[in-house]
Formats: sequence, C-alpha cells, structure tokens
Amino acid sequence: MTVILETRGVSRSFGAVRAADNVSVQFQEGQTVGVVGPNGSGKTTFVNIVTGYVKPSQGQVFFSSQDVTRLDQRALTKLGITRSFQIPQLYSRLSILENMLIAQSIRAGKEWQFWQPLKTVQRIEEARLVLSQFGFKEVADQKV
Repeated sequence: MTVILETRGVSRSFGAVRAADNVSVQFQEGQTVGVVGPNGSGKTTFVNIVTGYVKPSQGQVFFSSQDVTRLDQRALTKLGITRSFQIPQLYSRLSILENMLIAQSIRAGKEWQFWQPLKTVQRIEEARLVLSQFGFKEVADQKV
C-alpha cells in the first residue's frame, strides 16, 4: 500500500507544555486510523498540526510525498486533508441539505461567492449523495 500521510518528528510546545513530542507516523492509503489517548496527551494538537490549524515547533508533515508542513488549513482542505470539530457549527434555521450546500461551497473555495445560487441542480445532487452516504438521506430536508 501507498503511504498517503506521514509525520516525521512532529513536536509542538505551548510555553513550557510539550503538547506533541517527536511524533513520527505513516498512514497507508485506504487505512482507517483512530487516535486514542487520555485527556492532555496531545491528540487534538496532533490533528491540528496535520490539518494546518497549528504549525509544529519541529518536524514535517507529508501528504502524497509532498511536504505540506507550512500550508494553511484552506490549502490542505483543497488537497483533501480536513477535520471535523467536536462542537459542530451549523446553521440551525437551515435544513441539513442547506448546511451541506454551504459546506460544499466552502470546500470548493467559493465562500466569497455566497451571492451566487447555492441551490443548483448539480450541487443539490452532490449534497444529497454525500448525505445519503452518511445515513441522512431521509432527513436531509429537516431543520438541523
């Protein structure tokens, strides 16, 4: 299998606290991985480093053999590296489908074009397909 994501000696300190310390891992294409550990062990810091929300104090992150260590989270998202947050930020007055349409627009780098219609036939079909894959097909039109 091909290594799709790799970290080499990734570390991050916040003042005197060493939140991640010399983390070197490889993830294979198609592999499903969980990051497990007690509170304060550096799981979130590691995910934030890989997804570009935090820069490492040391080390490198590679995606498809490309050094992506210094890319910001938007550039990484366009490459396919992203994360979900523990506290979702949804528009509660919109439907699940409408929230998905906004997410698709942002992922496509078009968040500055909100004045353009989000509800094109193609975007709706793509959003419904994704929602279906996650078991939301039957409730897509309900409010969040």
